[in-house]
Amino acid sequence: LQGAGAACHMVENDFDYPGGNIRVLEDVTTAGHCCTRCRAEPGCLRWTHDGDSHKCALKRLEELRRFPRKGVTSGLRDRLANSSTSGTADSSNTETKRSTPFRMITMGTCADVNMNSVIDIDTCELAARTLGLQDTSANITLHKDRPEGCYLFRGNALWLSIDAANVGLGWQANRLPICIQPAALFSP
Repeated sequence: LQGAGAACHMVENDFDYPGGNIRVLEDVTTAGHCCTRCRAEPGCLRWTHDGDSHKCALKRLEELRRFPRKGVTSGLRDRLANSSTSGTADSSNTETKRSTPFRMITMGTCADVNMNSVIDIDTCELAARTLGLQDTSANITLHKDRPEGCYLFRGNALWLSIDAANVGLGWQANRLPICIQPAALFSP
């Protein structure tokens, strides 16, 4: 999307990113303009535009969830979703760069880096796209002795482990867990 000269990235039609509203703007006619407004809003990291009501919800990033919803368009501001190497593995670092809410780790568990495991397929696939991984379609495994949740196998295959026996398991040779920042706690 292009809006007022700003590129939008990770745009999804017919998906809502619920929660985390900073504020809701009226009379925003396009998703591109909504993204542009997010880029200008301090603390805005994602947005949702309702094409029917012309409302634009500017959102902070709590837990990134997404749900199908006809007529809305949602996205991440480009600072999170687009930089030439953001989120791609860097052999000089032991962890993925931190420009997204997601991180692929090369040792330990998500909890070790104060993050959560990605445990649903939609978020796993969104993380893969955001991190710029080649495989963005997760395979499901019920095998035991796998990392908890979403992981990259042998550098090129996206997997989601759903066996409860794997809760708390992390990095393994050839299996790199993908983690997400925990939701911020809100206190009035």
